[in-house]
Amino acid sequence: MGKPMQVGNAAKDGVVCARMAAAGVEADLDLLAPNGGFIRAFVQDGSAQLADLVDSKPGQDWAVLHTSFKPYACLHGIHPSIDVAREVAVDVASDDVAAIRVFVAPGVKNVACFEQPATSLEAKFSVHYCVAAALVGVPLGAGGFSDASVGEANIRRLISLTEVVSEDGRKMLDSAIEVDLKDGTTLRGETDLSRGHPGNPLSGEDLERKFLDLVEPLRGPAAKELLSLIQRFESFDTVADFGKLCR
Repeated sequence: MGKPMQVGNAAKDGVVCARMAAAGVEADLDLLAPNGGFIRAFVQDGSAQLADLVDSKPGQDWAVLHTSFKPYACLHGIHPSIDVAREVAVDVASDDVAAIRVFVAPGVKNVACFEQPATSLEAKFSVHYCVAAALVGVPLGAGGFSDASVGEANIRRLISLTEVVSEDGRKMLDSAIEVDLKDGTTLRGETDLSRGHPGNPLSGEDLERKFLDLVEPLRGPAAKELLSLIQRFESFDTVADFGKLCR
């Protein structure tokens, strides 16, 4: 359960900071810069200076604008295999599958180590499950990982037919798949970069769908209203104005 804790703690810290600010807690406005500031403490060789940020030119390219988004609720290294499986699935009836081979980077096979996952959590770290589920059309957002889907008979059959092959030279976000059919045909697919990477970005519709999949179970119909507010974020004069409408 370590992965959800990472983002959960980050979100919690943001909420705590916002509540502290609302309660009037004050802090040094020069927290980043002076001799004892954050930058000096964490980059002690002097290679980072606040002036580098302050003097940046309009339109400068910021790394934060090139964030990766995960379309699937599983180990990032499995994503390219899911992408390829979804493409191959267009030409496959699951009953016709005789064998599946998935080619991944060595590190992916080491971490995604559950060949016969028994729980939804293990499935998130299983190339076997994710590829099998993708081939039968299971959406692999948050709702695609449940104990029920892990035990589904057709998925278990495909899992048993799957071999994951570690290939030196492959990177974490590329993968290839071969699917042997009972008639002797072999279907192949490959990707050099999984969806969601800045070099292969998700569409606006993909991001909206991901947001609603995660927020609607918590906020119901209000999720779409919140999405609309976020899309208009830059039109607000202050963060406070935005925050009032989000409550």
